[in-house]
Amino acid sequence: MIPSKPWGCGFLTERANGMCKQQEHFLRRFDMQRWKRFYQWNHRKPDDLLAFFWKRFEPKSWSLFCASYRNQDALFAPFQGENVIHGVSCRLEAAMQASSHGSASNVFGLLHAFADKYAAKQKVLGIFIVRGHSPPAQLEHVLDEEDWALAKAETQDPLVRDFVSGLLTPRGNKSALEDFQVTCSRVI
Repeated sequence: MIPSKPWGCGFLTERANGMCKQQEHFLRRFDMQRWKRFYQWNHRKPDDLLAFFWKRFEPKSWSLFCASYRNQDALFAPFQGENVIHGVSCRLEAAMQASSHGSASNVFGLLHAFADKYAAKQKVLGIFIVRGHSPPAQLEHVLDEEDWALAKAETQDPLVRDFVSGLLTPRGNKSALEDFQVTCSRVI
């Protein structure tokens, strides 16, 4: 016997319309674990990745924070930017895992080291997606004010959306820094 209401939807309605309203709402909602899986499998498909992200991102429940390394002038070679990214990501991952209330499941981080195409300049920038409107204590502790600038991104502003999109897909069509190329990236 065929169940009449799989997943809470009428069998015939689901067959006719493709999916019911309950399923559509679930699929449109931003879910961190789903986002992490989608990013892992689609990070080389910028158009799909950005469409998925901006369609589901909910500014009422989630926030975007842009991070910039304050000592950019001290970076003279690409390996130095890579060292900064590796160090901060190891400290952040350890702090998140040590947390007893599971904040690691509510944080997605992406850090990039950029090298100037025309001069010997390096930059380290990143983005963090967190549940709520303030960064978790572990993130603020690891990205201390002395070494990092952490700013909440206003996702309604088109310029900010373009910048965030460029950080999410730096090898895609949009670039956060047009004269720079990515030398290293790390997902947290």
